[in-house]
Amino acid sequence: MLIDPRRSPILALVIVVAIATACGPSSSAPLELRPVVAENVHRLEAAIGPERELAKPDTELVDRTRALVNSVASQRGAFRESFAGQAQELGDAIVPLLSGWIGNHDQSYEARRAAIQLLAALDTPRAEHALVYHVSQNPEVWVRSNCAWRLGDTHQDQCMVALLEAALDERDGEVKTSIDHALTAFGCYALASPSQAGFDPEVLRRWRYGDPEGKLPVHAPSPRLQLDVWQAIASLSATDPKVRGRTITVLGELPGFAAEMLSTALRDANADIRRGAASALAAMEMRAASAGPTLHESLLHDSAVTTEAIEALGAVHQEKAADDVSAYMASSHPLEQRLAAARALGRLTVARTLPALESAVKAGEPDALRTTAAMALVPFGREREAFTVLVDAFEKSTTESAVVESTFESWLRMRASQGDEHAQKALKQWTDPSATRESRVKLLREEVLPYLK
Repeated sequence: MLIDPRRSPILALVIVVAIATACGPSSSAPLELRPVVAENVHRLEAAIGPERELAKPDTELVDRTRALVNSVASQRGAFRESFAGQAQELGDAIVPLLSGWIGNHDQSYEARRAAIQLLAALDTPRAEHALVYHVSQNPEVWVRSNCAWRLGDTHQDQCMVALLEAALDERDGEVKTSIDHALTAFGCYALASPSQAGFDPEVLRRWRYGDPEGKLPVHAPSPRLQLDVWQAIASLSATDPKVRGRTITVLGELPGFAAEMLSTALRDANADIRRGAASALAAMEMRAASAGPTLHESLLHDSAVTTEAIEALGAVHQEKAADDVSAYMASSHPLEQRLAAARALGRLTVARTLPALESAVKAGEPDALRTTAAMALVPFGREREAFTVLVDAFEKSTTESAVVESTFESWLRMRASQGDEHAQKALKQWTDPSATRESRVKLLREEVLPYLK
């Protein structure tokens, strides 16, 4: 017998509730995915247009270029504006000549240095490309350093991605300082250090932990820089995991403008790109705070990026996602997702998620999860429960030992800076050059744990 819901209020209510449940956030239609990265690459390539081919330089051009280089090389003092004007008059046609002389050991130091200055004075994309080439490929430290420094005097912000890539392989401190000079000129403080003379530590704090007041200068990326970033995002689909790893590192060091691009990439049809984009957003931390809602949607509706989305939601402090992240602490989920959730909850520090972490540190759970959850309890002020588990993990020399050791030292430094005399004494013993793992375990068991109880 069929019942007409119009004549049965109770049945009608059941149907309405069922429909509402089926259409809730956790069961809504899957995200619309399409090749958004390729679309943006093609859009920007079309807008910028192809690079014009250069004719082979004739004798007159070679002679004029050489004369200009010699004039700059013989000049003492500051680089004259007239030299820049002459270089710009000759145009990109002299770029291959200047770049070749930079790499030619038969040329004098002064002439090679002058060629670098003239490339920077040209201030064109082709000249930028030549300078970047020498930053990454030239075997001589002084050449790499000079080319990197001069890039910071140009308007060619598209050097940012290439310089970050070069910094990954650079071992010389002088060159890294020059790369940092260029990057900071375009609003990227990835290599900045508070130990640098004249550097404002407040700038670095805002870069790392967020700038809600907008006090940091904002650099609007040029179309060429946007293209470079989109091309880097496209390379997240590479089959080589090392390539993907390097790309995530570079993307994660970009200024905040990249967050919107990476958020868009979370809707790309390629799952590797989506996973890589989420990981890069996690590396950006609070510079990518604007990506929080999109990452939350990915967690709810894109199973291909679950682990990466969880990590990123913690890194960008998307507190509204705390309950959904906490749900992944359940034993029904894979261990990697539970570990990611524990780390994220430790960064979100939302009080109502504490029970999930407290449950995870109990005996019977995997050691890795107990250790990770214990570290997550520390920001909540639950040191007593956390340190009991962490001391055991540190003593066993587990794979998490290095992170555990860092957690202990950071906690001691924090308490010592607050005037805690007991922590100051313990920190002195902890940082003693002769301290060993065994002596530190003893310190924790005999001095720190009893003090907490």
